[in-house]
Amino acid sequence: MLRNFRSRHRMRFHRKSILVWIILICVAIKCYPYVFPLQIDLTQEAFLEHDACPACFGTNLCAPIFKSQIQLTNWTRFSISRLMNAKNVFYGNYKFEKVILKKLGHDHELRSLDGEICQAYKERPDCDAGRYLKFLTKEYTLNLGRDETLDFRPLARHEWTEVLSCMRSQALIDLIVKKSRLHESAPTLEQILTLLILNPEPLIFSVFREDDNWPFPKYHGSCGRLAVFQDEGKPLSEFYSSDWNIRVLLSKQLLSSAMKFVRNDLNVALYYTDWISDNFAVNQDFQVKFVDGENFILVDQSEIRALAAPGWNISHTSDGFQCESRFCYSTADLCTHAESDHNIYGLCKGLLAPGALDYALPEGLLHSIPSEVTRKHPLLPRLIGECASPTIPGGRFEAAQGLMEILSQL
Repeated sequence: MLRNFRSRHRMRFHRKSILVWIILICVAIKCYPYVFPLQIDLTQEAFLEHDACPACFGTNLCAPIFKSQIQLTNWTRFSISRLMNAKNVFYGNYKFEKVILKKLGHDHELRSLDGEICQAYKERPDCDAGRYLKFLTKEYTLNLGRDETLDFRPLARHEWTEVLSCMRSQALIDLIVKKSRLHESAPTLEQILTLLILNPEPLIFSVFREDDNWPFPKYHGSCGRLAVFQDEGKPLSEFYSSDWNIRVLLSKQLLSSAMKFVRNDLNVALYYTDWISDNFAVNQDFQVKFVDGENFILVDQSEIRALAAPGWNISHTSDGFQCESRFCYSTADLCTHAESDHNIYGLCKGLLAPGALDYALPEGLLHSIPSEVTRKHPLLPRLIGECASPTIPGGRFEAAQGLMEILSQL
């Protein structure tokens, strides 16, 4: 009896051992591509996805990459980092400067990109995306004499990315296409359409350039499905405990950007929809940059004025829809008003004021106002509060202007 018990025990142990080995082998097979080779090879097709072109971001940086002029640095250069790097953001060097390399999406988003292209052309999800993207682009192309652009009407039917949410005029898509093609990356119409489907960040940074005093990093270009941007430094959250004067400098820049996004010479409103500190970086000159260009809604203000629909000229006030712990907004309201305080709401409620929505800035970037400042500017705390939660219609613009004036004196 004892012998039978030992025999059964050995059999159970043997089965468990086999099961453990099977699990370990499966894990090893799954992890192997993320561990070996030890370091990521930028020239690997599996990483660049250059063969996906024209359903890619661009090709102007392929030569520098294959000549090893762009190198990965930091922990993201190791293959195993991809297990933890869900956002597919990598650090590197290019022309003796720090850069950020982005795949512009999670792995599952990149896998679904081809399916989106096929579905848009009413083909099976496993179709040849590069081939059918050419057909789709031809279908969406508008010929204007010598120039080719994309037709806003078929684009407006899709909700691929937020930049298309208010795509209601030809002038707006013409601006995006023309300015993007004048950029050094010189994307084709197919590549512009690909970015409109997946992530328009390179387009935003190409149209609204750093050289024209827009608060965005420089976009260097792409190779396949890898885009390269200037590394602008530390995240905004790291300055939460900085000296008051530094926080004033950063807050003033953010307010200036929020105002410029809705009042500029292009008559295009840029409404940012993801006001969290991780999406902002501060460089060595203490300049604040919006480093996430995916979450923008663009509105052609000239078109709204020309249509003159009822209520178009009433400045829209964002009320947050009683969302206490998250940033809420109405896309329909942004699309139908020539002006909204949406950006000021996002900035003040999300980042600047006490009880900020951003968990990394719990008391807001303008916390702990020095007593000598409040004595000289007693309205400052009230203006910060009014900027976040106005007590009168249109109060945010007035509060933001008052804040700018005071902060400029400090």
